Amino acid sequence: MDVGRSNRGIVAEEGQAVVGLLLVVAVLGAVLFALGRLGAAVIDTARAEAAADATALAALQAGPAAAQRVATHNGATLVAVRVVPGWAQVTVAVGHRRANATAALTPDSDP
Repeated sequence: MDVGRSNRGIVAEEGQAVVGLLLVVAVLGAVLFALGRLGAAVIDTARAEAAADATALAALQAGPAAAQRVATHNGATLVAVRVVPGWAQVTVAVGHRRANATAALTPDSDP
């Protein structure tokens, strides 16, 4: 037994498990947050593409005003619309995602 030795040289280990657990929880939280953001981006992209398709068809059939209504109904913002007889092209946005779509009366229609 060391009589002259003080407790200063002994390292306490009681709090190390808590620190390690907090680090693991923080890393898992960051990973889950990143996965949530990725999932939201994928969903916004799919919604934008679906809204663009429907909006392009509405623009082709009934013009820009109908395209605006369809885009809004689908939760999108109509960014651009171009309509010529037999052909329509639109760009819509959902969140930070944009999508383009073209609708034509015939497959080879191009303005």
